Order: sequence, then structure tokens, then C-alpha cells
Amino acid sequence: MINGACPVHARMQKIELAEDKRPFEKDMSEVTGKVIGVFAKDAVGKLTHPATSTHMHLLFTDKRTGNLATAHIEKIGLAKGAFVAFPK
Repeated sequence: MINGACPVHARMQKIELAEDKRPFEKDMSEVTGKVIGVFAKDAVGKLTHPATSTHMHLLFTDKRTGNLATAHIEKIGLAKGAFVAFPK
């Protein structure tokens, strides 16, 4: 997950982000929360990242602080028994 400037865009454009613009990036092997996202077939590189038709964020409670946190999701997998709901 990512919180801050988009490192994917910077890497694809071969742009070096200034130290104060670099995002916080963290790999989490397991987290409980809600994934909020969109599928936008014709918005690649506009609403979504290049080469993908989805854009997702994670809402979760930070175990350290107890605060609600949110972050952009770059890659996701679902554990056995995960609950997934889609709007009609």
C-alpha cells in the first residue's frame, strides 16, 4: 500500500521524487479492513494506474494507534474465507 506521491507514475516516467515528496510504502502480508475501489475500463492512466483498469484503497484500523487509516493498494490477494461484496 502507498500513502503519498505516486511512485508507480514516477518510476514509469523515470522521475526521481524529491525526499520530501516520497511516499510511505509498506508491504503487509495480512491486514483486516475494507477495500474500496473502482473498475474503469476506459480510464487507464487517468482514473487508474497505467496498465490496469482498477483503482483501490484500503480502510483499516491502525493497531498501534487505534486510528482509522487509508492507503492506496498496488497489489492484493484474498485469504481463504474473505468476504467480498459488490454493488448491483
